[in-house]
Amino acid sequence: MERSVVTKERTDIARGKILRRWFEERVLPTFADRILPFDLPAARILATFRVPEHAPLDDALIGAVAQSAGMTIATRNTKHFEPLGVACFNPWHGPNR
Repeated sequence: MERSVVTKERTDIARGKILRRWFEERVLPTFADRILPFDLPAARILATFRVPEHAPLDDALIGAVAQSAGMTIATRNTKHFEPLGVACFNPWHGPNR
């Protein structure tokens, strides 16, 4: 999310300021206690995702953090995480969908 905010700040200064304020004042305070850190266990898992296949870095980082925390990723793009062996599911393909 930070990368998206920075991108908007660089491409559209006015909207970037609005997005930055929303992110800093609403998103981060709301989810601060639910943001998982990128720590040493995640870094060690990340290394296994990048050798030899070189998984895309964004997906590999998310997958490593989730796996080190014993979490499952909810995403429409399960194909990005399944080859890594990361627990994931597509909530849009549930039994009631």
